[in-house]
Amino acid sequence: MEPPKRHKLDLIIPCYNPPDGWAEVLIQRYWEISEHFGFNPKLILVNDGSLEGSVKQHANRISKKIESLQYLELAENCGKGAALRAGVEQASSEYIIFTDVDFPYTVESISGIYHQLREGANVVIGTRDNHYYDSVPSFRKSLSKAFRWTLKILLRLDSNDTQCGLKGFDQEGKKRFLETTINRFLFDLEFVLYCSRSSTTKLSTVDVQLNEGVVFSKMPISILMKEGWNFIKILFRPSRK
Repeated sequence: MEPPKRHKLDLIIPCYNPPDGWAEVLIQRYWEISEHFGFNPKLILVNDGSLEGSVKQHANRISKKIESLQYLELAENCGKGAALRAGVEQASSEYIIFTDVDFPYTVESISGIYHQLREGANVVIGTRDNHYYDSVPSFRKSLSKAFRWTLKILLRLDSNDTQCGLKGFDQEGKKRFLETTINRFLFDLEFVLYCSRSSTTKLSTVDVQLNEGVVFSKMPISILMKEGWNFIKILFRPSRK
């Protein structure tokens, strides 16, 4: 009997001024994922113009532990959306999943994204439950819940949790992702909006959970102001087919 086809996977990880110990965490999480899946995904690490010059040195060390590593470096800080587009452009595997450099979500959550892709979804979005907010500063919690309510009322999206940092897609979804233009945090909303309005993109959601001990930082007011303008632009952007 012919062995079953092994589906390929690219993991894309953007980073900007990552915290101490990030390389060790990345190596550990990568091998946990590989063991869970039974194969070694390709890892694409995108340095989004970090001020800390040691990121490339750490990447060289990581490459000795993870042979599939592809390291990309942006000349200046452009934002998470821009960094991910740079990584996605280089992705060639059947499936693509991205998350943050500290791998805040459980291996089972990542596996759930992958499973839905194999079942035929073009794009899979992680959806956070109420336990997620236990790890989030109070202001950021209130902002996130208000944002989700606004999306539900104004945009009527298939998922109102557009900002979860764990998403996956196939090559069809890749085309949609590369249509995005926002460089910073609201690229997620832009991407989900394009997918929701597309008649050819099958969108699915998966409940995801955080690893123990994950705590999110506060978001600077300056970023919130910029993203507020991006949100207005998204609201009045014409639909895409």
